[in-house]
Amino acid sequence: MTITRFGRFLKNVGNKVFSIFDHVQIHYYFDSLIIGIVIAIAFFIFEPSLDSQWGILDDHEIIYYSPSSHPMGFSDLIPTLLTKTEISPSSTIPRFRPVYYFLRLVETRLWSSESPFPWYLARIFIYIFFMSVLYIFFKQFNGRLVGGI
Repeated sequence: MTITRFGRFLKNVGNKVFSIFDHVQIHYYFDSLIIGIVIAIAFFIFEPSLDSQWGILDDHEIIYYSPSSHPMGFSDLIPTLLTKTEISPSSTIPRFRPVYYFLRLVETRLWSSESPFPWYLARIFIYIFFMSVLYIFFKQFNGRLVGGI
């Protein structure tokens, strides 16, 4: 067998393999595989945080605004936002993060402060959603393989 015939043979094998992949529509399975890998990596990396406890450095705002320390309902979110955060006109803090504090107060109503488990589980799902959207975005411009990397 000469090099030319061997080259044609490899080309024919490649064409047959690609025609099989086109027939099976492998791209549906590939997208599911990538999203499944994202989910597995997310839980592998962040699962230990589900058993952790509150930390005074990172979680002091959650404890401060929690329903157990400041009982309030959803109707009290805006008054609390305007009086007890840096959005208040009497605040001396140089930052101005209105959306941050609004979302923080909504989360304290939703997740409570009894356990950090729902907080960290929500963060895992946010990570999975972000990575999946990032994959879909890059897949549109660069193809599945580059998007998956």
